[in-house]
Amino acid sequence: MLYVQQLSCESLGNPIVIEPKVPDQQLVATAIAEACAQVAKQEYVATTLHSLLQRTVAQMSGRFALSAVTEYVLPKFRGERDGHLDVVWMYGSIPVVAFEIDSSHRTKSLKKLLAINANLRFWIYFGASDGESFARSIDPVGIIHVIHLSASPHKQDGQTEIANCEPNGTADGLAKNQEASHGAKGFAKIRERYRNAYVKWTPEDDHWLQRQYDEGVGVGELARYFQRQPSAIHSRLRKLGLH
Repeated sequence: MLYVQQLSCESLGNPIVIEPKVPDQQLVATAIAEACAQVAKQEYVATTLHSLLQRTVAQMSGRFALSAVTEYVLPKFRGERDGHLDVVWMYGSIPVVAFEIDSSHRTKSLKKLLAINANLRFWIYFGASDGESFARSIDPVGIIHVIHLSASPHKQDGQTEIANCEPNGTADGLAKNQEASHGAKGFAKIRERYRNAYVKWTPEDDHWLQRQYDEGVGVGELARYFQRQPSAIHSRLRKLGLH
């Protein structure tokens, strides 16, 4: 389903209609899938991989004679709160192709894609479960095209995690002290469930945490996304002045 959007301007008293250059959906899907698959072959934590995929998709807009906007704003998508799309390819001021990128099933991402009046919409999904069936449960008409990547296992570095724990007094610091009291087995058990437990928060992590929290994502879902204990999510939100 394509939506024709138009810009009108006056030239010598006569209106000129400018239509956006809409690329072929299959060409875009193939190009994006190939480029993103190369990125996903590497071992990254979910937030880093998300940023790399976002950058890759944005950089590819030039191949189709379009420009890219990252963190495209959907005004008041959630009542008084704005929503943000990962990447939108633009023809002038017209959104033509929209992308959301996720490692898990997120209803909100699909609803944002349905909300924007773009000709093509893509959900780039690098999770393990079935993305197509989930997308069709939200979008039965099939407006959104799903690109399912096979991502490598997330990078894990136990020594780095221990070395970069947050200071004592935070939820993560208290968890670290608990780990020290209970020994390596207790620490390993925590990491079986939360593979990023005690990893140092990066600026990218903070960016995605704030964005998702602002969009109303709950602590439980944030814990699953970041693979950190809920107590660590609460702690980081407080540190960022969000909670």
